[in-house]
Amino acid sequence: PASETDAIVAEATIPQSPAAATPITLDTNSFIQGSGITHTPGQAIAELNTPGMYIVNYFGTVTGAADATYPLTVRAVLYQDGRALTNSADEGTLSEAGVSVVIGGDALVLVNQGTSQIYLRNENANTTWTDAQLSIVRLT
Repeated sequence: PASETDAIVAEATIPQSPAAATPITLDTNSFIQGSGITHTPGQAIAELNTPGMYIVNYFGTVTGAADATYPLTVRAVLYQDGRALTNSADEGTLSEAGVSVVIGGDALVLVNQGTSQIYLRNENANTTWTDAQLSIVRLT
């Protein structure tokens, strides 16, 4: 029989205004399958506990602060074990306060052995994330 696929969808449902270069806190897990990926609600980090190849996807809605300087470029990137997965970066430009943009990206992640930590990092000050989602599926 085929082995069960590990997957998780962790979400930020509470608006947050993180400092620049700060991970996004994910307050709920809306889907969990298997035990190879773990995430504690209220934390930013998801742990990949089984060696293999994973696809990691994120998106979030970002709004600029009223006192920010516009135009404001907002950016996010996935991190694995403290290192940026640069091809996962996405950015958008806000023209004025009150305007939102959805940014998102993905990355293939290899875990050779042990546990690997994944998180989504906000790169800019003066932003509010009104929602965000981090989805991870083990492919092999």
